[in-house]
Amino acid sequence: MLRALRERAPRCRAAVITLPPIGEDLGDAANVKVQQYNTTLRQLVGRYADSARLVDFHAACVEHLAARATPAPPPAGLPSMSLWGMVWIQVAAVVRRYVFRSSWNAVSRVNGLRLLTDHVHLNDTAAALLVRSLQPFVDELIAGS
Repeated sequence: MLRALRERAPRCRAAVITLPPIGEDLGDAANVKVQQYNTTLRQLVGRYADSARLVDFHAACVEHLAARATPAPPPAGLPSMSLWGMVWIQVAAVVRRYVFRSSWNAVSRVNGLRLLTDHVHLNDTAAALLVRSLQPFVDELIAGS
């Protein structure tokens, strides 16, 4: 895709954003896989440095989570990464947000999380962290125009 972008729109610049953690236990098997994907993204962006820039959102998330000594526990009574556990916590997050009008950060707190509402989706804090991570890229685009 980056090759096609460079060929069709040589002046275009793309931001490639690393994947955030899945759940907040950075040692979990899912996050080992996320790290592997992010390594591949870094290598890809390295090959297309003239037209793409890496935005290391994952590193920003890890830094934010480093303040917490232990990872968030799985939701009460359900293993967080089982299919049923994931469906349950995601449905509960939507109900808390749209029925009970809780903020995404409040939903995260109920689930013992800091950046994710349901071990997958970003809360308001993570969204702000993403915006801050993207800002240098946006500033470069503005300065170059």
